[in-house]
Amino acid sequence: MNAEALKRQGGNLLLLAIGACFFFGSLTGLDLGTARRMGPGFFPMAIGAILCLLALIEIIATARRNETMNRPEYRSVLAIIGAGIAFAFGTPLLGVVPATFLTVLIAGSADPRLSLRTRALLGVIVSIVIWL
Repeated sequence: MNAEALKRQGGNLLLLAIGACFFFGSLTGLDLGTARRMGPGFFPMAIGAILCLLALIEIIATARRNETMNRPEYRSVLAIIGAGIAFAFGTPLLGVVPATFLTVLIAGSADPRLSLRTRALLGVIVSIVIWL
């Protein structure tokens, strides 16, 4: 695998590693339980297995496509990270509904085509659905 292909597969390989950590960590450190009474290790094991499967599918699909890498859009990356941070810190301080509104407002800035008015309307709608 050359350097360009490794860069293209970096995210997929990271997802595969994270999934494998959850899968094997739950197998070795937690009780899986039975089919009727699932233990605390069942859910992380299942999520890890699904994540590994999806990462392997994407690795194979990306290897078959021979395309060049696009430059990352840093505005989008920062908006999504900022939205996660806003929700994490906003929920204990403001409550779930206002934190949801703030999160949608920040995450919506990832798309420069969305106006502030559209993002605010979307935030209100999502907050109402969360409240219901």
